[in-house]
Amino acid sequence: STVWQSRVFNTGQFACDQKLYTSFQSLKTTAEKPEHIDACLKNRFHEQPGLNLLVALSEVPITNITLPPYNIESTWAGDYGDHYERYWNNEAQKPYLIHWAGKKPDGSSAIDQLLFNFLTQEEKQSFIEQIRQELARQSYIRTIARKAKAAYKAFCETP
Repeated sequence: STVWQSRVFNTGQFACDQKLYTSFQSLKTTAEKPEHIDACLKNRFHEQPGLNLLVALSEVPITNITLPPYNIESTWAGDYGDHYERYWNNEAQKPYLIHWAGKKPDGSSAIDQLLFNFLTQEEKQSFIEQIRQELARQSYIRTIARKAKAAYKAFCETP
């Protein structure tokens, strides 16, 4: 369907007002089915696919408040770039929270200032330094992985 947005949600801000499954066993049975197990139980890095799948399979209707009739603006910082203020002129549609999942609030975009407004200058500097160190560590790991892959490929191609 082209209206897939009406059937999914961000698991970082998920609320439910009724049971999705009648028992833990029914939830477990659904998640362990061969066609569901990869998304529900074996995806070590993301809960989003499994939780969306389990909710869809429960057939409990969902409401995505970023769609009509609510039209709440996005709660993900990555959607805004440097122009978040222009989207927030209607108080009723202003997001109730902002999350930075998948985007580090490193001060490189205007929306990061919303977080930094709650920090002292010392906390802000410490926070940015921690992010810088984490990004450097991730870059180092990627570099090592690329070199290992290249060495393995060269080894495999050697007669």
